[in-house]
Amino acid sequence: MTDLKLNLYWYLKAIFKTVCFLSVLLCAISSLSAQDSSQLHLLKTIDISVRFLEIDRMQQVYAVTDDHTLQKYSADGELLKTFNENSLGAISSLDVTNPFQILVYYVEYQTAVVLDRSLSESYRFLLSDLDLMQIDAVGLSSDNMLWLYNPNDFKLLKIGNQSEIELESPDLRGILKESFQPKKLREAEFKIFLNDPETGIMIFDNFGNYFQTLVITEIDYFQVIDRYLVWMDKAQKLHRMHLKNYREEIYEMSGYGPSTEDLQQVCLGPERMIYRFKNRLAFYKWVK
Repeated sequence: MTDLKLNLYWYLKAIFKTVCFLSVLLCAISSLSAQDSSQLHLLKTIDISVRFLEIDRMQQVYAVTDDHTLQKYSADGELLKTFNENSLGAISSLDVTNPFQILVYYVEYQTAVVLDRSLSESYRFLLSDLDLMQIDAVGLSSDNMLWLYNPNDFKLLKIGNQSEIELESPDLRGILKESFQPKKLREAEFKIFLNDPETGIMIFDNFGNYFQTLVITEIDYFQVIDRYLVWMDKAQKLHRMHLKNYREEIYEMSGYGPSTEDLQQVCLGPERMIYRFKNRLAFYKWVK
């Protein structure tokens, strides 16, 4: 099969899976309200210490281990691929919004590496080439460019593949606090979500214009799923907030059946919930 045909095959397959993802994931979101121990079926546990997880729209799970290795799993917990670039130190964040363009950020070296679906390196963003320093929050745009927040001039920047500035937000000094230190950035639903655990989640449009702030603090991980913002708080309660009317619903994680002792993170995917414990991962399937 030629490269052109192969790329077309994976592109069409991704479109089909995305449509399926949205319909199935909406069912998963609605299932949050029915807390029954029969809802979740354990597929697999893996004894491993993981710093954090991400899940993509194709149900693939990405785990960052203590030795700076990125591991990619299937929805059933099968190890598919690994990636390690020890010369850049620890992985500080991941963006798997596009499963064919995985963004891996190394804050120590101010370098963002883009991987393909096989976790092979495609290209890099070297922020030092733009004289950018102390950048903590980065994310991939829908057109595969790099969003970042520059705390030195209080601006959102969009960087192209040739390390050129494609878009620059207005100066945000009048909106942001001096102490604003975002750690996570995501583009979803034509908006930019910028999270500082001490301040909350700030929302911008995809041109970098400020929209609003959600005072949701002390969280490091959140997901934007269709019209909902989903996160687990430190009391192990799962929240979902509608991003149109801001109605919030809260569920006890213990109500889903599995033990929550040492539970540190939960990822919600189509037909899956992935639990990250202190020294293991658990892959669960939604049972209808």
